[in-house]
Amino acid sequence: MKNKILTLIEAELNMLINEYQKQITILKTENSHLHKEIQMVRKEKLKTVEHEINPLDILFSICKDLVLKDQLEAVDYILERMLDYPDYLINISTDDLSIFHETILKLLNSTESNDNKEFLLETIIDILTILSQSNHRQLTTDFLKQNFSEIFHHSCNQNILNLILKNLRLFLHYDLFTELKEVFAYLLKVEWSFIEHSLKKSEFNFLLWYAFLLDVDEKFLNQCTSSKQWFNGENLELDLYFYLGYVKTELGTTSLYALMRKTFLAGTSLEKYEKELILEKVESLIDKSINTQAKTISTVHNLYLINDADEHRIIEKFQLRNKKVYIPLYRSKNVNIIDKKISSIALVNHNYSDGYITVSDYQAILKTHAPLLLKTNKQYLNFKWPSTEISSNNSNIKENTVLNENSDLKQMGYQITGLSREGRWDILTKAVPKLGLKKVTYTIAYNVRLRKGQKNGLQKYEHAIKEWEHDLQKLRNQYYNNNFIWPRT
Repeated sequence: MKNKILTLIEAELNMLINEYQKQITILKTENSHLHKEIQMVRKEKLKTVEHEINPLDILFSICKDLVLKDQLEAVDYILERMLDYPDYLINISTDDLSIFHETILKLLNSTESNDNKEFLLETIIDILTILSQSNHRQLTTDFLKQNFSEIFHHSCNQNILNLILKNLRLFLHYDLFTELKEVFAYLLKVEWSFIEHSLKKSEFNFLLWYAFLLDVDEKFLNQCTSSKQWFNGENLELDLYFYLGYVKTELGTTSLYALMRKTFLAGTSLEKYEKELILEKVESLIDKSINTQAKTISTVHNLYLINDADEHRIIEKFQLRNKKVYIPLYRSKNVNIIDKKISSIALVNHNYSDGYITVSDYQAILKTHAPLLLKTNKQYLNFKWPSTEISSNNSNIKENTVLNENSDLKQMGYQITGLSREGRWDILTKAVPKLGLKKVTYTIAYNVRLRKGQKNGLQKYEHAIKEWEHDLQKLRNQYYNNNFIWPRT
């Protein structure tokens, strides 16, 4: 009887325990849901607070109070903190912007000594640069037009080149070209001896391109002395600048410009927006040059057909140049009335009376403009050229004929004697745009073959041959894109 009662009691207890456990589980679940809801409410609350509070309003309010109390040293820190909120700066209110402008003038006109003047000026310039993207850009533009001289001269007084360059960048951000030109002229006239003393290559490139934008690059280069090493030496970031000089007198090619542009964009001296402005001007000048040349393009009526392999020898023999010309096309060989004129690159003599076109170019024109025809003279197609292969009877060639004094490459200063590899490469990088890669490489290769052809030439001229072949390989790696047959040596 006792055991039966205990069993009934245990069963009832188990039922109660199970019921309580179910209720506990339900309460835990409800508690978890409530906790999540509380967290969501808190997040929404925080978001609302964040939207309601603009940190810049607080910072500018503090800044205004400090300026009124002449506690200018503390303002440095407040301005620095503003840089932590670039998004808020871009959306600055006109009231806060006014406070900032007043603060700048107060700081610049302060007679108190400030050990952190350099850092303060850099912070001000950084904030002004960010504000160039704001909705109230024009207000800051007007402020800078009125006060650019004071801001710039305070920066110059710090004798820190990086700070001066930051000023130039700032003025460019606001398209203040008149003001830029004025301060650049001041740098060249007053500060140049200090600046040039420790000028690095990247800083030279920066200043030259800015001078180019301001149309004072020639004046800038004339002012340079020791820093001219960055202009005369190997400097890939300036290849595009040299290319510009080339297209003023010669017709550039799309592929060469693409290479120059790619090299320029890969440089690190300039920021993206600066490169975009420079390229815009470069391309405008190229278009202008092409249009100017187009007005004076001649029509070549005496067109000679030449083998591709003979092109270099024809160039040397008749002193030809690559020029853009009009080539007449006809409906048939028996018709003398010109049906159409096309513009093309051809080799021409000094007075444009004769033109020379390679077989490959000739075939390309026919394919493009079929069924029209070109009338050509084929007298040079089967011309027997003297051999330039190495042979024993070449030993009487004098050393001074190896690099002809009248050759364009020699006239540009290219030679082995007295020049380092860097010096020769500097000349070659200028020669390629001016003379064309093919002419440059064939001239060098021809001299290699001549040297090898002399008696004991390989031993006697070992150094010169080695240096020429080094230059040829470097030219091939840098410029060659399989658009002609590479010369043999």
